Amino acid sequence: MKKIFTVALTLALLAALALPACAWSGGFPVWDWWRSWQPASAAQEPEEDTMPAPEITKATYCHKNAAYSGFDNHLQLVWSEVDGADSYEVEITKADGTVETYTTIGPCLYEKAECPKVYVESTHTWTSATVRVRAVAGDDAGAWSEAEKISCNAIHG
Repeated sequence: MKKIFTVALTLALLAALALPACAWSGGFPVWDWWRSWQPASAAQEPEEDTMPAPEITKATYCHKNAAYSGFDNHLQLVWSEVDGADSYEVEITKADGTVETYTTIGPCLYEKAECPKVYVESTHTWTSATVRVRAVAGDDAGAWSEAEKISCNAIHG
């Protein structure tokens, strides 16, 4: 009886040692409970590399500015700063469908430009342009902000 028990125990141990070598021939198995007893720093999932979208706080076209001569007819855009951003990409879609892009290092853009509003003959209305911005850090570009209409301080007939 003692001999049968010894043989059975030996076979069980050999089977236990041989099974992992056969079942996991690609290397050590990955267990879900592995992270539960590791230090917190090792158990964390990698963070997403996307930056948040900036929020546009000002989007206007200024025809005349009596206080600052030489600043007539310019586009003025301001948005919230994004931590870690090296630069910002600005995309302006004019009412006629043309798209202009700018790159700036600060959270604002002052550009001498033509009025982005376009007169639509069929509806007899003025249509404005829209602007959206995203932060860039190295090769990583963040999400685009919500498109914001560019207001105009002039009266159009």
